Amino acid sequence: MKVGDWVHTIHEKHKITGFITETNDKMVRIFVTIPKNYGVLVVNRNLILKPSLLIHPKDLPSLIDFSLDTNDREWFYRLVRELKLWNTPGITKGVLWSDD
Repeated sequence: MKVGDWVHTIHEKHKITGFITETNDKMVRIFVTIPKNYGVLVVNRNLILKPSLLIHPKDLPSLIDFSLDTNDREWFYRLVRELKLWNTPGITKGVLWSDD
């Protein structure tokens, strides 16, 4: 990991996206871009996730629709939980699985 790398982490039950502004052997300073206005976060280097391991939050609504189209209940609930972790209120409000 180096300065300028885009990374993800979890802080207080929120998924965080940002870029590294400073790093050492133990800690990483991240300028947070998602969620907006979060500021700067300093976290343990071991808590950093590589961007390729996560689905971008903007893709989740489409993937939820696809899970409904394919009748994949397990995937649907996993995606809804993921969306809630990104703390985007209103998008999942009232979304429930239906066997109809």
